[in-house]
Amino acid sequence: MARACSCASLMALIIIFSGRAPAQNDFRRGDIDGNGVVHPVFDEHAWKVATFEGYDTLPCQKAADTNDDGILNFMDDGKVFNWWNQLLLTPVPDPGPFVCGPDPTPDSLTCDTYVCTATPGVYPTSSQYLLFIEDAAAPVGSIVNVDVWLQNDASGVVDGWSFGVCHDPTALELLTVSLGPDTPIFGLGIPYFDLEHIEPGVGWVAHIFGTFSYGLGFLTTGTHHIYTARYRVLTEGVSTVDFCTTVPDGAGLTESPLGVVHRYLPPVTPLTMSAEITGSTPPAENDDCIDAAVVLEGSLPFTLATATDDGPSLAGSCDIAGSGLVHRDVWFCHAADCTGEITISTAGSGFDTRLAVYDGCGCPVSAGDLVDCNDDDPLLSNGESSVTVPVLEGQLLLIEVGTAAAGILDNFGTLTLTCDGATQGEFLFEQKLLGSDITAGEVYGNAFDIDGDVAVVGAVTDDGIGPDTGTAYIYRKIGGQWMEEQRLFSATGAEFNGFGRSVAVSGNRIVVAEPGIDDPITFAVSGKVYEYLYDGSSWELETVFDGPGRFGSYLELEDDRLVISTAMQVAGFGGTMVIYRYDGSGWFEEYSYTSTGAWDFGHTMELHGDRLIVGSGDLNAEGDATIFEFDGATWLPRILTASDGFVANLFGLEVAIDGDRAAVSAPFDDAQCPGSPDCLSGAVYCFERQGGTWVETQKFIGDLPQRAFGTGLAMRGTQMLVGVTGGRTENRGQIDVYEWTGSTWTYDRTIVAPDSDPNDGFGIEIDMDGSTAFVRASGDDDTGLDTGAVYVFDCDCGVPIAFVRGDINGDTAVDIGDAVGLLSALFDASSPPLACLEGADGNDDGLVNVADAIYVLSYLFSMGSPPTAPFPTCGFDPELITLGCASASCP
Repeated sequence: MARACSCASLMALIIIFSGRAPAQNDFRRGDIDGNGVVHPVFDEHAWKVATFEGYDTLPCQKAADTNDDGILNFMDDGKVFNWWNQLLLTPVPDPGPFVCGPDPTPDSLTCDTYVCTATPGVYPTSSQYLLFIEDAAAPVGSIVNVDVWLQNDASGVVDGWSFGVCHDPTALELLTVSLGPDTPIFGLGIPYFDLEHIEPGVGWVAHIFGTFSYGLGFLTTGTHHIYTARYRVLTEGVSTVDFCTTVPDGAGLTESPLGVVHRYLPPVTPLTMSAEITGSTPPAENDDCIDAAVVLEGSLPFTLATATDDGPSLAGSCDIAGSGLVHRDVWFCHAADCTGEITISTAGSGFDTRLAVYDGCGCPVSAGDLVDCNDDDPLLSNGESSVTVPVLEGQLLLIEVGTAAAGILDNFGTLTLTCDGATQGEFLFEQKLLGSDITAGEVYGNAFDIDGDVAVVGAVTDDGIGPDTGTAYIYRKIGGQWMEEQRLFSATGAEFNGFGRSVAVSGNRIVVAEPGIDDPITFAVSGKVYEYLYDGSSWELETVFDGPGRFGSYLELEDDRLVISTAMQVAGFGGTMVIYRYDGSGWFEEYSYTSTGAWDFGHTMELHGDRLIVGSGDLNAEGDATIFEFDGATWLPRILTASDGFVANLFGLEVAIDGDRAAVSAPFDDAQCPGSPDCLSGAVYCFERQGGTWVETQKFIGDLPQRAFGTGLAMRGTQMLVGVTGGRTENRGQIDVYEWTGSTWTYDRTIVAPDSDPNDGFGIEIDMDGSTAFVRASGDDDTGLDTGAVYVFDCDCGVPIAFVRGDINGDTAVDIGDAVGLLSALFDASSPPLACLEGADGNDDGLVNVADAIYVLSYLFSMGSPPTAPFPTCGFDPELITLGCASASCP
């Protein structure tokens, strides 16, 4: 492999073969005038002189090569000055200004007359304006504020006068310097002001360097507050601050180190400088996580004045600044006093903060303990931070607060904690299901379904009755807890046949798929679907369905209907879907459909009443989803596509339907970074049935690249749950909850796992039934690497009861019996009360009266307008007019 030759290496070869090696005296880089000390002004002046008189006049050309490139040119000009100016943050190459040493990079520059002393030289200082300031004997770590004033007895020009404020760096550390409110404003220019390190005396460093020139002065007499400096105390009880001038004393014209003529002429009325310590702040006691301060709900001030860096590195969205740390952090420990969600915020702090929350109050902490973090909350200003995490009452949280960059020196902020307990619309964590027999190398939770108090969970590679034969776990909710009731195993006992790939439950019936492993050419391996019935004590095998290919790719079961798909990836044959109907004695095929379009048709489905939605998830096309509607005789397909569809967006990967509303996800959508192949921000498209046609009405997108927004999807009543496996730091995952307002979907809140870890993928699968939501975290490691887990949440969200508008007697049909029943309820006191007032409101005006009976009769016999949604199938009131619906016959 060819290797590139660096310029430095080439220069070394030239030196070797030139026959003359330049002198290699030790030197200090930046000491251009050769006096033994590096000074940002004097050495800068020496450099300017050399540019006119020639570089051969320099005692050490190597010292003048401040960027160490082996060449003396304009690139060296200002290097040392800038280094001082940036408070030592921009290094000068070795040997540097403080150490005598040889040039580590051979070059042709000379250094034959330079003598490097062990102790740097000293520039004399003026005593004319020297003022000694005693410190306040503040404890180590305290912050000391020093204010500087000028006193003038007559207004006029302060011209050609320079000064510094010096301190002992072993006793104080400078934090900030700022101009005061009374900076000279009279004249044509502004005061020269910079942060520099100069050495007016051995061991002293001046961080403030001010020059008044160009005719600047004060308009009024009196005391003028010109500078404020803030220091951190390093050594207690040491005198630390002096004034020091930086140009020689005397009158008349004097050439300054800047290379210009300064008129060092005191004004007619002499100036007087003064300074004093105006306040100090004690060090924080919670600088280290082991000393975390206990904090209660509410707001409290915090200070980072004396804080250091000691937290673990962060990643992803919490590392916008790119430094990887929460800088100058302080720590708090909080015990949640509610079960719900807690919001922790630095709103109102006024500077760029970082916030991290860890599980438990133990110390030390690691990145793996992280629950959530935030750098810049877009809803706050100044880079302030906020996180919202689910908590259980009494749960301990360790809170880290700091800045986004080491150079941010703001110190004082506000931390606010607000715990939002169980209220209408909240999902509360109930339980975590892991599978009683799951071990490393097995997959749990790849599929699940809920119906009331019964749930079934697939474990497709569980070693049920043999290696990787698969298992279906059945749970029943007893006393508020989901208890494992039974496990179902493959009847074939074949390895990798995928028993448990898809599962479904309705009432006392469970179906489990075993789609097999098909040959990509012959498709010789058939799939099977097993039906189990509950006999009051156990689940027993009742029926076996067979089909070609991947028969049983996905299952949907509701009452007496069973839908089985065969998703394929063959050109011109995307898959099939078969609807079976149970007639009381057996199953018969009611309808079948074969897709000739997108691949993987039937990859996902959802059945709700007389409507079925089927997704494709085709990576090789724009993808689609198909809604089938039963008209009483057959099923009519309606194909849905994205208005801005694009190949490989995976439109149709997840689908959901409820009444007249449907949603389709495209988790590889690139709306956040169009055209980028690895954007994967994701999207969810919302559809509504309007006048017999399904219309796209909204599109939600992931907030950042790599979110994969829409990897999971579920809809029930007025709520839609969207899985975001790339949400939060390091792909921990989250669920975004949207609420139906009566006319549109709006974002409501975010659900996260209470014990999330990096790459858990929480939200990759979701299912809802009533107020219960199951959520899969495919990368959960509790029982082994990536075995997975299922989290159970319960929503205290007032889940509405489905009904048909105009249906009074609860048979899900609207006929003359309903009108008669309503009139009877209105005028016959002996009639039972109406069970569903929502359904009785036939004209949807929010009232139940005789007008509703007239409206229904007009529709039935006089070609009047039909009732509004939900009609003619079961659904929920889209206008959210709550008249009440205690019970209805809808599923």
